[in-house]
Amino acid sequence: MFLIQSKSTAKEFKGQGLMFKVDNNTLTIDFQESFGGIPECTVPWQIQTLKLIEDFFKEYEFSIPTSGTTGSSKNILVKKEHLLASAKKTNDFFDLKAGDSSLLVMNPQYIGGRMMIIRAIERKLKLTVLAPSNQALQYINQEYDFCAMVPMQVQESISNHSDQFKLIKNLIIGGGKVDTTLLQHLRSFEVNCYSTFGMTETLSHIALRQVSPVENKYFETVEGIDISIKNDCLHIDGKDIGVEGLSTKDVVRITGNGFQWLGRQDNMINSGGVKLFPEVIEEKLSESIKEAFFISTQADDKFGQIVILVIESIKTFEPSFPESLNKYEKPKRVYFINKFERTETGKIKRLNVLERLGILQ
Repeated sequence: MFLIQSKSTAKEFKGQGLMFKVDNNTLTIDFQESFGGIPECTVPWQIQTLKLIEDFFKEYEFSIPTSGTTGSSKNILVKKEHLLASAKKTNDFFDLKAGDSSLLVMNPQYIGGRMMIIRAIERKLKLTVLAPSNQALQYINQEYDFCAMVPMQVQESISNHSDQFKLIKNLIIGGGKVDTTLLQHLRSFEVNCYSTFGMTETLSHIALRQVSPVENKYFETVEGIDISIKNDCLHIDGKDIGVEGLSTKDVVRITGNGFQWLGRQDNMINSGGVKLFPEVIEEKLSESIKEAFFISTQADDKFGQIVILVIESIKTFEPSFPESLNKYEKPKRVYFINKFERTETGKIKRLNVLERLGILQ
């Protein structure tokens, strides 16, 4: 039987091959048999989730939107067999078994949230679905074997729902970088956390890096993924997930069974002939700057490009720079802006912010 039930008994329906209860907060889906029909719902995120499940059992190819971090969001076509292969890799990595519990708190429209549904289908997990929100954990009161969040959700959960956060056994964090501040907060918990590396084109992640309770500096590729370096950047092959010869703009250093991520090639700053990666500088600055910020570049007559720091704050202040910054990495100019624009997955729209500041790349 395919069962969807809520924490309360607000309303009960029966449909073809389907029994479920639903309220405004929580759905729990037990994938024991194939989907029989979509129930009547009035809450938009529930309707969207159930429609995605129905479509997965009916269709063989799917249009999935990218996050739109570096530009306008676009849709890509992916095959069901490739989605299931990707789901199997993650389920195997975490040794998930049929009947284990998983928790979806991300927007199911995008690849990160959608893959949580597909992993549950592939492994017959019991999937609890909550309205996508930074405060979603307020509705849980039981342990979950597996969950996925974006960094902003993790930070808000730690700050406001720490008791519920401890109920998660295994957590993957995607859609953005796990910075030093978040790492420090995670060390107070025994949750097994991994930062992920991937994109919509790779059907979520192709590598994971443990960040809690111990931190690993290197990403470990999942089974069946081959990586190499071409034109100084990461090159990915994974035939079973439909990825062949995918060239990225990610500068990495390959290790024994994975790689160390250094930064994005298209973000690299050439200041007076010295190559600098904003991501490396940001990691160092996170030791001393608590506000949201990012590193970028600005044209300069003398050096060609200079390092600049953009901070999200309604007040201006003199930021302190840690000793770990060398003289080339130290920002030459600091800008403040009241609020960063972000994508639905929580990533800062850096180009939009720079345009608002009148800074030309």
